[in-house]
Amino acid sequence: MSYQKILAAIDLCAGESPIFTKALTLAQQNQAQLVLLHCSPLPPVYSSNYINFLNSPADWTMDLSLAEESQRQDAELARQHLKEMRQQALDVNVDAIPLLRFIDPNRGICDAVKDLGVDLVVLGRRGLQGISELLMGSVSSYVVHHVSCDVLIVQTGK
Repeated sequence: MSYQKILAAIDLCAGESPIFTKALTLAQQNQAQLVLLHCSPLPPVYSSNYINFLNSPADWTMDLSLAEESQRQDAELARQHLKEMRQQALDVNVDAIPLLRFIDPNRGICDAVKDLGVDLVVLGRRGLQGISELLMGSVSSYVVHHVSCDVLIVQTGK
């Protein structure tokens, strides 16, 4: 089977990406287009991480400004990493599209598959089991059960 469009679900928080390496190799072998997707969930605006509700409402604005600035910095860093990956793909003659979406990874990956006509998803699995997987959730499990294309899961750590 030959793939035309491969989506690499990149977790930039995980550091070096065997997912990118595997997806790039597959894109080369299939002469496929490569979609580099990083999904970053939006933080809850009123999360206690950002707002100290014991402060006066006037202080909430400053807390929200810090959250927004942190989000902007994270987005810029993610864009830079995706841009570097795209260049690595272009260097080996693979057409690559970098995508940064601010959405839950489960939904973001599934939406991208449907919107872009992807026929293979390459994503990682941390190796969580039991209670850890139940509490943390499993993006790979969710994607496998909610997309209609092939899915390749790369073991990324235990």
